[in-house]
Amino acid sequence: IPFIAHTDYKLPNSIVVSRCGGKWHVSFSYEDGLPEPDEAEIIAHYAGMCAEQLESVSAGFDRGVVKPFADSAERSFDFSPAQKQHLQQLEQRRKRYERRLARCRKGSNRHHKAAGRVARQHARATNIRRDFAHQTSHALVNSSIEVFIAEDLRIRSMVKKAAPQPVIDPVTGAIVTAKNGAIKYRKNQRKAKSGLARSILASCWGQTWTYVQYKARRKAKLPIKVPPFNSSVECAECGHTHPDNRPDQATFR
Repeated sequence: IPFIAHTDYKLPNSIVVSRCGGKWHVSFSYEDGLPEPDEAEIIAHYAGMCAEQLESVSAGFDRGVVKPFADSAERSFDFSPAQKQHLQQLEQRRKRYERRLARCRKGSNRHHKAAGRVARQHARATNIRRDFAHQTSHALVNSSIEVFIAEDLRIRSMVKKAAPQPVIDPVTGAIVTAKNGAIKYRKNQRKAKSGLARSILASCWGQTWTYVQYKARRKAKLPIKVPPFNSSVECAECGHTHPDNRPDQATFR
């Protein structure tokens, strides 16, 4: 199969052929022979530094849905306007093709064709987000930062669907049912939580941090996760923790 080699390569140890969105992909891996330090060696190296030296080479990162990544030096990493426009167009096309798919008879040729269109929109959006994750992690690892610090967010729990909550009779403690016997459920803001979950997944928090971890290890740099509890209202200088420290989202006192 002819291809363009952008970098040098060796005889592959394994080759994987896959198909996604109607396209075939061939990927291979090999040992490049470059030394990769152990995590214990990297930790021991930075453990020998004083506090001033560590602060000069360290940076903290905050992750959000408006700005996917922002560091303690007030730099932010976000999708470009062209990427945002492209993702919005792909989302509109995907919804339109899914409506057409719902009207097709399962197993028919039109159904297979419509399903292929939906899969292609998903694949293109995935490629854009993966490209953003690679570019962001590459820019961070190749900067002067040597220690990367981020909150240990449980993304899988954050994007879970809101569990249905039945209405409970305050007197008897029994579940309230309608006249037809159906269980009554109270409003639990499921639609709003689903929208937040989509925004979190679209921001590529986990994927970008995964890329930062393995790229930093190749350059003998250290990524660290810290507990997220009260991290936004804790003073980095004296450790004083109080909700009044942050009067709004963009201000810390």
